[in-house]
Amino acid sequence: MFLQFLGIFLNVVHVLKFAFDGVGVEKCDMVGNLAAIVSECLMILMLLLIAKGWTITRMVMKCKLLTFAVWAAYLCFDIFLFVWNRVILARAYVHTMYTRCSLLPPQVEIDVIEDIDEYQTWPGWLTLSFRLSIMVWFLLELRSTFLLENKPDKLDFYLHFGAGFLVWFIYLPIVAVIASQVSALWRFKLLLSVTNSADFIAYVVLMHMLWPTRAASYFQIQSNIGEFEEELEEFETEAIIGDIPSPKQDSAALVT
Repeated sequence: MFLQFLGIFLNVVHVLKFAFDGVGVEKCDMVGNLAAIVSECLMILMLLLIAKGWTITRMVMKCKLLTFAVWAAYLCFDIFLFVWNRVILARAYVHTMYTRCSLLPPQVEIDVIEDIDEYQTWPGWLTLSFRLSIMVWFLLELRSTFLLENKPDKLDFYLHFGAGFLVWFIYLPIVAVIASQVSALWRFKLLLSVTNSADFIAYVVLMHMLWPTRAASYFQIQSNIGEFEEELEEFETEAIIGDIPSPKQDSAALVT
């Protein structure tokens, strides 16, 4: 959540400065977008870990290497899409504009709005397909954990968790398809507003579900900490009792 807030804050700084001087702060824009990408990928990793039932139903996570490998691959795809959108498409746009300007007379005006966005390129469609694949894996892992669990409160938690975040996984491909039919003037604004709103709602829902007063009944960490504290208290009590000399030892010491 902190990375998401940092990304939005840096983007706001860039846009405000751009409104005054027409240039903005490119470093803030780039770092802000990268922070938002990492934040989204960490969110996906957390959802996968919860779907696996880690620290809720089971203490040992299965397929740990595969989970982190898939997460790292999705992170790389997202970063590659960002670089593609910022560098490669920008160069192609400049080349296209130069070609058009050289072929047209000076009095002809050119519309500078490019009718393309990041999800209308092959890296964009590949990233969306990868996201849908992770969604299917998320559902399979959640089903496996759901069948393994037998406590009603945890089953209710998994049910609401899966229903809520299934929507979060699938909204982006749907919005990308809808945005492809929207005018290029409003397409970026539509994508930005919907994605930020959906991420905000997802963070609020997750924070509500994992609030400490509720999480204590789901996660097994608290109970393990309590057992450890009890064992520590017993050990300290035995150590203190062992240090107290018995009456026989006191009388023997007086005789000597």
